[in-house]
Amino acid sequence: MNAAIFQEMNRGFTSLQEITEGIRLTPAQEAKLRAIELSVGLYRRCVLPLRRRKTHAFEENLAKSVNQTIQVPRYELPRDEPGNHFMSEQELRSFEETGLAGPFPVLSAEDAAALRDELVAAYERKFDGFVYIGDEVYDALDRHGQMSIGFAGLYQALRYKRFRDVLKAPPMAHRLASLLGPEVICWRNQIFEKGPGAPGTYWHQSGAFRELSSTEKLRPTRPGSHGILQLTGWIALTDVTVKTAALRIMPGTFADGRMEYLQAYAQDNLLDYLARLPKEFLPLILKAALFSTGAFIRAQALVLSLPMLLPDIYADAEVVDLEMKAGEAIIFTSMNMHASYGNTTEDQTRFAVVGRYTANHVEVFPGATHSQMGTPEGIMDFPIDAVSSIQIYGADSYGYNRIFQEPEEAVSAAAHEPLGAGARA
Repeated sequence: MNAAIFQEMNRGFTSLQEITEGIRLTPAQEAKLRAIELSVGLYRRCVLPLRRRKTHAFEENLAKSVNQTIQVPRYELPRDEPGNHFMSEQELRSFEETGLAGPFPVLSAEDAAALRDELVAAYERKFDGFVYIGDEVYDALDRHGQMSIGFAGLYQALRYKRFRDVLKAPPMAHRLASLLGPEVICWRNQIFEKGPGAPGTYWHQSGAFRELSSTEKLRPTRPGSHGILQLTGWIALTDVTVKTAALRIMPGTFADGRMEYLQAYAQDNLLDYLARLPKEFLPLILKAALFSTGAFIRAQALVLSLPMLLPDIYADAEVVDLEMKAGEAIIFTSMNMHASYGNTTEDQTRFAVVGRYTANHVEVFPGATHSQMGTPEGIMDFPIDAVSSIQIYGADSYGYNRIFQEPEEAVSAAAHEPLGAGARA
């Protein structure tokens, strides 16, 4: 990896060494760590030299993950109607090169502030006793003082109409239809808050959003570019600057999907992956992978290993900082490497809402009944029976996914009945 790029990517982040020093392990967890280290050592000495076929497949799949392209079909959309926000040919070509659109306005600064206030008030009421991450995950995070609006706010657009309306506002919906086609859903929605002193979100890349699960969360039923299997819409509800934790992105890095492949490979072949790394990194990477909260510390551990395994990765990449005004949004492929700064201010909070979008022909959580989340007590499952996708543009003609049905009278955040499983006392 280009040393300057690696240095720029890590600017402002706490080192993995410092992060893992703050993770306190129980005796049982310490014993598990030592046992895995011994197993990796045995595998490296006795097994890996004999796994030539596996090594060949590993290297071959890495080679297949480079030189990826985005090719957006030119869909027939009502571009002549007044007030439309469909993308022009020039904008589509730019997206095919960079995987990024915007910033562009979605709502006024006043409406952005109103939505932020609504969601903060809902969180302070503990979302009226309803969270989608389940009681077990909630309690584990809460016990360790790590519960936040980012965790509790997952999927809450299913309960709050103003949140839904922003995710499917015409400036978002029309651009997404230009990229994904005439049937678009928001399959996941999130709230991102970084208060004063909050750390940055580390660099990551994800196309099918496998994350901590054993399989991908998204499965296409039609051929298409992997880079637009799923798109992220990031909407600022406050002004966003470098000091208040601006998003950072490496445009065009969707062309190199090796980090996504390595993440999946490490999940499925942990011993084999670890055995390919210098042994002095094992305690650090294992502690981060097994006992940290969320996926981003694991991503940091993965990026730490990139110069050892793939010295040529991101050699020509450029890091772009995305400062935005309240009410502005961007759309980007999550196959672009992206991250965010930490908040270095003393009195400003950066707030954003995010939609994860895909086409209706893509199966969401195929065959799954649970999703996964990292906690200080390990990776835990939570049920997804109360989760559905929100139709953003067009109508669902496939029937693969649960589609949210808008209530006849949407209830505001001030008074809302829970929609189903997951309610907390």
